Amino acid sequence: MKRKTGMHITAFRAFITACYESKLSPNRIGQTLGGAILSHGTHARDGEFINENGKRESYSAAVDIRINDITEQEENRLMLRMRINQFAVWRRNAGVFSRAPHLHAIYIPLKKKEILDRQVEDFLNARSGLAGHRTDWFWTAHEDEALLDKLRELHQTSKSIT
Repeated sequence: MKRKTGMHITAFRAFITACYESKLSPNRIGQTLGGAILSHGTHARDGEFINENGKRESYSAAVDIRINDITEQEENRLMLRMRINQFAVWRRNAGVFSRAPHLHAIYIPLKKKEILDRQVEDFLNARSGLAGHRTDWFWTAHEDEALLDKLRELHQTSKSIT
């Protein structure tokens, strides 16, 4: 599968790994870098990297993942594998952000803008990543303290990248 423009190559590789481990097709990447009004800047530019062709490319650490063709069990498995592969990930319902439910994910190790740092902090505290900071009822893996500690450490490291 070809990497979608605007998704950092390292995040793409982690996503492909999560899909492989979930036994799901990776052909489900929706928005990466972009300026959709409903995303309120979360998919705006976070930085640059050198792509596969040796050229500078802008990226967003946020990515939306289509889930309309998978079961709830497959969705939960994908979310867990994405978390294990260093993503903060939430389920977003249809209506406010999109016409269809999707996963909103942030690749934690990358340098991110402040709005994404705040969303990752919400994720690490089992919150929605939205303005209301409500409890994220889809995040049941908070019993895995070792995973949380690893993701907290990655988040702190990525915040200190200049």
